[in-house]
Amino acid sequence: MINHYEQNGLETILSPFNSYSSLNTGINNDQQKFTIDSIYQEIKDREYIKQNNLSSINGSLQDKCSDLLNFRELTRPYIDTFTKEKPFLEKEILKLEQEKRKEYVTFWKDIIFLKIRLFYELNKSNKTQKRMELLNDASK
Repeated sequence: MINHYEQNGLETILSPFNSYSSLNTGINNDQQKFTIDSIYQEIKDREYIKQNNLSSINGSLQDKCSDLLNFRELTRPYIDTFTKEKPFLEKEILKLEQEKRKEYVTFWKDIIFLKIRLFYELNKSNKTQKRMELLNDASK
């Protein structure tokens, strides 16, 4: 599930940039827009990859939990099989939960760098835009 607060937050931050980017301020603005758009797209791609990975992990986790619950419902003759398989299933569930936590941490490490870079580029673009506006006002 995509974090809508985060998604809307990034789009809100980018909306002022998109509104003034149509002004003719030279090649520097085009380069900055390309940089900002590419960083934003990288963030979206990483979110998509995270969602796919988590979906896969959750599916496997759900299968293992279902197997564990099904073993608990078995009748007496199968109790030996359950006692042999139970530790294996519990270990697999723990591994999947660790993998899920690792996926969250990896995503956070990737995304925090991209967000810092995005905010830096937005700040640089805003400063350039203000300078261009001041130059345009001074030339009139």
